[in-house]
Amino acid sequence: MMILLVLVTLALVAVLAAYAFQARRSAPQSDSMKAGPMKIHVDPELQGKLQALETRLESLRREHQVPALSVAVVKGQEVVYLKGLGTATPDTAYSIPAMSRRAGQTWTVRDLAHLDVMTGRGGIAESRPYLAWHAEGSGDARLQWSSICEKDGSLLYLKAPEKGVTLILLASGPVEKAPFSQAFVKTFLG
Repeated sequence: MMILLVLVTLALVAVLAAYAFQARRSAPQSDSMKAGPMKIHVDPELQGKLQALETRLESLRREHQVPALSVAVVKGQEVVYLKGLGTATPDTAYSIPAMSRRAGQTWTVRDLAHLDVMTGRGGIAESRPYLAWHAEGSGDARLQWSSICEKDGSLLYLKAPEKGVTLILLASGPVEKAPFSQAFVKTFLG
């Protein structure tokens, strides 16, 4: 009886696999599917700003001797930029004790960017009460920020609500807020 059950299960698995293969083969493929990985379309103005921001952040990373810096930019409800600078990637895990409820908990900039999109308001700052929002004016736009700066790792969260743009930085080691927020302001609010 057991052998019969195993044979029926294997036959069912083979039929389902063949059906899935045939469905995938017969489904029309768009040019983006044929070309490889999906490309996100970003308007040229935003693309230029993101390139300028990357150049500024890389310069600051080197100047302040930050070995690893992971960066995310959220515009509206979409993650438009994920990048690792130095030895980092968007998936580099950072251990920032003040952000972790349990020992060994780590965060990636990709996780924080998606958390920002899901909550639609303040991402990690909304879910962690000790990350209070601070505000400062910059011309006719307001800049909100929240940060944690520790010797093992830092988080800098900058938001321009009127522009609908958020910058999230995770770094290995301490990061001074002022130069990084100035780069964000010059890029998106200037």
